[in-house]
Amino acid sequence: MGRRRPAPASPSRGHRTLKNELGRAHWEETLDYIQLGLGMDVEDVSVTAAAGGGQVAIAVQSRLHGRIPAYSLSDGMLSYLAFVALHRLDESRTLLAFDEPELHLHPALLMRVLAMLDASARTHPVVLATHSDRLLDGLSDPASQAIICALDELGATRLEHLDADRLGRWLEDYRGLGELRADGELGSVLQQPAAPTSRP
Repeated sequence: MGRRRPAPASPSRGHRTLKNELGRAHWEETLDYIQLGLGMDVEDVSVTAAAGGGQVAIAVQSRLHGRIPAYSLSDGMLSYLAFVALHRLDESRTLLAFDEPELHLHPALLMRVLAMLDASARTHPVVLATHSDRLLDGLSDPASQAIICALDELGATRLEHLDADRLGRWLEDYRGLGELRADGELGSVLQQPAAPTSRP
């Protein structure tokens, strides 16, 4: 099985749109996002079309290291570039969904990606499926942002919500929802099922 990467739109296609169609000011702000994740020595991102057509080559231009082709970038760097492109592209989308967006990302890059996805969620739904305690610890409002998936005694998937008051009390002693989950205390902050009402 090959290496898994998120499946956002092609960074090369996104780069062409971001740099050539949305204006210089928009591209400079996009470059700021890239520099936040890949370093302030990044001066540009370039795309070169193959002479025969059908392929493009993406590269990062670094003040310290010159032109760095995509095959020399880590999976985490490529994933980060793709997430930046997604965040900065057309906001008319209706939904973003990712399975394990934390894959390949350094913890610091993951927090930057989470901040971008959090910002995107203000204009359209963003759905993440994760097993990452680090990502859960980075949620800005876990009580409203997280839904817990678990299996019941029959093996069916059960979706459970968090109790904001209980979670708030537990987070006085824990770094975040991920650390609480790692310690096996997730059940302590789930909403309790409503008691059945009796009929006369």
